[in-house]
Amino acid sequence: MRFFVTVLLLTIYSFSFDYNLRAYTITEGVSCFFGLNEKANMKNGGRVSNTCYVESKDGYIVIDSGPTYSYAEQAYRIMQKREALPIKYVINTSAHETKILGNKFYKEQGATLIGPKSYEILLKEKRVPNLSTKISKDAFINTQFMPLDIYQNSHSKISIGEITLEIKKFEDGDSQHLVVFIPKRGIIFVGNYIYNSQKSKIENHYSLVELKKTIYKIENLSWEYIISSRGTKMGRDTIEETRNHINSIKAPKRNIRKRNRRNRHRRDDNYKKRVVVQFA
Repeated sequence: MRFFVTVLLLTIYSFSFDYNLRAYTITEGVSCFFGLNEKANMKNGGRVSNTCYVESKDGYIVIDSGPTYSYAEQAYRIMQKREALPIKYVINTSAHETKILGNKFYKEQGATLIGPKSYEILLKEKRVPNLSTKISKDAFINTQFMPLDIYQNSHSKISIGEITLEIKKFEDGDSQHLVVFIPKRGIIFVGNYIYNSQKSKIENHYSLVELKKTIYKIENLSWEYIISSRGTKMGRDTIEETRNHINSIKAPKRNIRKRNRRNRHRRDDNYKKRVVVQFA
């Protein structure tokens, strides 16, 4: 009954930083808070990435938790006004700070945290989040990196209530990005694979060839709505726009190879092991 207590507390809590969140319904049981098309700063509190929630009869699944503890708390309050249900899972599509720093709040609500293996490297660095220097102190209060429960490094499925989510890992190496596909709802969350408000950043991926292959795989899944990290476009035209941009890029192959070698050297023996997760 932990989440009912939290709802009661939130109704009398005054937030020191107001994110002015508004949930937009995308399709049945799926809503999103869209990020602003700008860099993280003092005024926006780091609200630059899209975050979403999926409702089932047994609870919510959050896709990317947002930039701060306070952001997650305010998003949670909106969810509970819609339907008082527990948060079952939080799935981080990448280890970018504006997507993961709300994890601590959701962990306190009893959620299972899932993310890519790259998150594990982030924790090993034992540093203060860079976002703390870009946004105000009142926005960043209580915010910190939170260890995940599952470092996803393979395809898997989660069944909750009446829906099944497919978590897809498309990279050849250890995962930096995850895709969440919900066939029953006709929606796919693709994180940084598709950018529809800014250009794709090749340095976020292993190679142009691999990125193109992944986009092809995403395109060939059966979905009606596609949600990326940035922007509000949700149709199949976003695939073509991204592909056209990628085809125009002359890849800095030497730099990418150096980065890949550097990443490989940083992985210890435990990190190299693939994690296979089975859900009850």
